[in-house]
Formats: sequence, C-alpha cells, structure tokens
Amino acid sequence: TYFHLDEDNPNYMYFPSSDSLYRTADAANVTEATGWTRMTGVDPAISGTIYSMATTRGTYSPSSMLLIGTSDGKIYRLTDPANGSPSATPVDITPSGMSIGSLVKDISINPRNQDTVIAVVSNYNVSSIFWTNNATAATPTWQVIEGNLSLPSVRACEIVAKSNGVEYYVGTTVGLFSTTTISGAATVWTRENGGPGGMMNTTIVNSLAYRWKDNTLLVGT
Repeated sequence: TYFHLDEDNPNYMYFPSSDSLYRTADAANVTEATGWTRMTGVDPAISGTIYSMATTRGTYSPSSMLLIGTSDGKIYRLTDPANGSPSATPVDITPSGMSIGSLVKDISINPRNQDTVIAVVSNYNVSSIFWTNNATAATPTWQVIEGNLSLPSVRACEIVAKSNGVEYYVGTTVGLFSTTTISGAATVWTRENGGPGGMMNTTIVNSLAYRWKDNTLLVGT
C-alpha cells in the first residue's frame, strides 16, 4: 500500500489508488471507511498510475504543493493540496526530455526552496534523472542530469539541504551516488561508500528518506 505523509505537517496524508487520489487532514484518526476525501480533479487530468509523490517542506501555506509522478512518464503539480478544492486540477509540468511510458519512481523537493526539484525514472535505456530550479513556474525548465549514470536503473532520489550547501543523492541498481554540482549532461555522480566492508557500495538502493531536522539520510536497500 503506497501513501505519502507530509513530513512537516503530518496531519496531512495522501493515498493513491491507480490514477485516483485521496487525502486526509487527520492522519492520526482516519480509518478505512471514514476521514478520506477523494480528489476528484486528479484522475481525469492525469495519465498513468500514481507511483511517486512529494510535498513541499516547512509550515503549510496556500503556496505549498504536491508533486505527482506516474507510470506514463508524467509529472504533475497540485498547489494547496491539503486545503484546496477536491476538484482542483493538477498542472502537467512533465520535462520535455522524459520518454513516454517512463515510470517516475521518486521525486524530491529542496527543503529550503520549493523551486528546486529532482525526479528519477526507473526504466532502463531512457533519460533517468531530471532537475529544475523553477518548479513553481507556469512551465518549469528541466535539465537531464544523469551524466555518468546512464547505464543503471535509478530507483530513488533525495535533496539534502545543509547549512553550507545542497547535496543530491540517487539510489540505483549499483549503489548510492551523490553530487553537489548540477551541470546538465556533464553532471558527475560519485559513489557513496557505506555498510560493513562497503557492502552498500554496489547494492540495489530502492528508497531514500531524509530527516531535515538533524540531517539524517536513511538508505533502503
């Protein structure tokens, strides 16, 4: 069962079922039968099954947004997802370089700047890592930043905002990689070492979770 809990506003939770989306503003007390609102504007507007979601960090506001990735190679933006009308229609902000049918496996939003977003596609032999620094624009400009990671399948991504800069992480079928410099097709990713005897170095990394409060990154293999 897939769901997305707003990390900094945990009363808000989103639950997808194929291309349909439900929300609750009372995650602590919601049940299978009560407490859910169907987002009726989502499924008519999107293409594909919902496979990834990300919300903006910090105190919730009307400019907060939910990003939705699908199995049809689409990314959508829904503004004010927790309090907006259930009939609100998400906006298609899909990168022009994303192949049709790509599965958008993960999306991450910079905790300090919701204009900065990274998204990854898990398919082989397609462009797999996308980045934008104007995600709130009417038509965001995306860069393909897979650089030297063109061969593996990319399964997860995370933006880590530190006091002295920003780090980008991607989990792949051959380990965890990071970069601090976005340079389009020339972006260079470096393998992260980890685990007893470096056992994480070449393992499949399927998920990443970042706790901003104490700068902790969890890696699921």
